Amino acid sequence: METVERVLDDATRKLLAETGMLGFTENPKFVYVPKAFREKNEDGTYKIPKEHWPKFHLEGKDGIESAKMEDTMGHMEFDSKTDVRRWVGKSGSKRIEILKGGIKGWENWFDNEGKEIPFRQNQSIIHNESLKRIPVALAIELANAITDRITLTPEETEGL
Repeated sequence: METVERVLDDATRKLLAETGMLGFTENPKFVYVPKAFREKNEDGTYKIPKEHWPKFHLEGKDGIESAKMEDTMGHMEFDSKTDVRRWVGKSGSKRIEILKGGIKGWENWFDNEGKEIPFRQNQSIIHNESLKRIPVALAIELANAITDRITLTPEETEGL
C-alpha cells in the first residue's frame, strides 16, 4: 500500500483536531497551556495576556500506552460476606505516574508570591517536590492532556 501525503490547510487541520480525528504525531512532545489561561473576554481578547501563560512541556502517550494504562487504573473486588462487587479505582496514583513520566519541564510557572517555581527532575522524571506544586485540578488537566495527545493541541491551533 502506497503512503499518501496530504497538505491540510489550517482550518481543516483545526477541525480534524477538534474532533480527535488526526493521528498521533511521531514526536509526542508538546507544549501545553492550562485552559484557565486561555479563556477569552467577550471581545475575543485573552483574559490573561499570553506573556503570563505558563508553558508545560509534556510528552504524550500513544494509543497502545494509553490503553495499557486504563487496564491498571483499578479493579473489581468481591466481598463474599456481603455478596457485593465494587470497583476500586486507583486514579490518584495512576495520575501521579502519568505526570511523573509525562511532564518534561515548565516555564513561566509562578507561585502566589510571584516567584517562579523551579522544575526539578531526577533521571528525566519530575521530582516529587516539583510535582507537589501543581494544584489537583491542574494535575488532572495535565494528566488528561498527556494521555489524550493528538496532533494539534489547543495552543498549537491558537498559535502559541
